[in-house]
Order: sequence, then structure tokens, then C-alpha cells
Amino acid sequence: MKANSLFALASVNNFYGVVNMPPKKKRIELEKIGQRIREARERLGVTQDELAERVGKTQNTISAYENAFRAVRLNDLPMLAQALHVSIGYLFGSEYPENDINELLARLDLLPPDHRQVAIKRLLHELDWWTHIDNDDIDVLEKVAHE
Repeated sequence: MKANSLFALASVNNFYGVVNMPPKKKRIELEKIGQRIREARERLGVTQDELAERVGKTQNTISAYENAFRAVRLNDLPMLAQALHVSIGYLFGSEYPENDINELLARLDLLPPDHRQVAIKRLLHELDWWTHIDNDDIDVLEKVAHE
């Protein structure tokens, strides 16, 4: 079985775990999922109406997901994740590096073509710089960033 298939299966199992848990814990999990939906939507710079249109739902439904008044139906998860440019696992709280890459690609995709090319060149330059930095330099940069 491919890693993506295993990950999807784990996400489905996680979903059923949310469905079958005690009401108080279920509410907490739905709040977490709703927060991640909101964060992903805002990161993309789309409104609830725009997201609703992309996934064939109403703005009220998206609001209900984000505010934990309604659980996302299992068969709606793939379309919602795709529209938000995240993995299904992200919606359940999994933190994987591919989420960062997907977010970066999604944000680049929103740029006009000429801006995208400039952004890509700058990002590549930045990545080159980071590949040559040593741990002592990183420690100094972290201290400066937190001051």
C-alpha cells in the first residue's frame, strides 16, 4: 500500500474516532478542525462564500464547519482539502512538511505570472543561502528574531 493510501486510511480512522467520541471531546476536536479550515481559508485569502462556491456548499455550511456547529461529512473531506490546498490529514491536525510545501505552491499559484517568476527566483536565492549556513549562525538568527 502506498504511503498516501496509508495516510488517507489513518485520516479516515481519525475521522471515525471523532464521530464516536464523547460529546465534550468531540466538540473540542470539531473546534480544532474548524480552526484549521479557517486558517487554511484565510491563508489562501478567500472568503467563506468563495470557499463555499468551490466546494458546492453554502456560506452557512462553511461557517458551521469553522465554528464547530457541524462536522464535515466524510465524503466532503477530499474536495474541501483540495479547495484549501491542504491534505486531509492537515484538517485533523497532522503536521507534515508537505503541508508547508503545498501552502507555498498554493500561494505562488495566486500570484500573477510575472510576480510568480520574481518570487521563485528570490525563494531559490534564499534557499541557496540557507543551505550554506551553519548551526551557530542559525542560533544567532533565532535570538535576533525573538528580541
